[in-house]
Amino acid sequence: MAIRCTSDFRFLLFVDDVTFIPRPDDNALTLTGYNIYRDGRLAATVDAGVTTFADSEADPSAEHSYMVTALYDKGESRPSDAVTAGMSGIGNISAAAVGIRGGNGLITVENASGLAVSVFTPAGHTVATLTPDSDRATIAAAPGLYIVQAGTKVRKVIVK
Repeated sequence: MAIRCTSDFRFLLFVDDVTFIPRPDDNALTLTGYNIYRDGRLAATVDAGVTTFADSEADPSAEHSYMVTALYDKGESRPSDAVTAGMSGIGNISAAAVGIRGGNGLITVENASGLAVSVFTPAGHTVATLTPDSDRATIAAAPGLYIVQAGTKVRKVIVK
């Protein structure tokens, strides 16, 4: 349905009390699966109930672009937006995770040697900044709530 109003005298047309009655559901679609495309080529087809995909065929030394289409009993949908993914390697794994915790009058940061460490109040005021040269750093703090960032890890801590 289309309504077009043209006027040289700048009159307006108002439409009120419109009722939309949809057609009967004779065009219902049934989802049958998904196509997964890697770098523009079909990489896999999975059933409708599958919600994860691990690409064991991808070149681990390169980044790849992925798109997904839905498969219906009457055809295939348009592709999703492309997502770029790469494989992570052993170089990205650290032996010890960064630990951040509050205590009595202090904040302790562990396994953050060489990382930038910042302590903030909930209002955004900087309390301390440092780059520890050992695996354990302690920061004296008054009782309260703090936000601590060590590298990419951020935690809220309570100091008693």
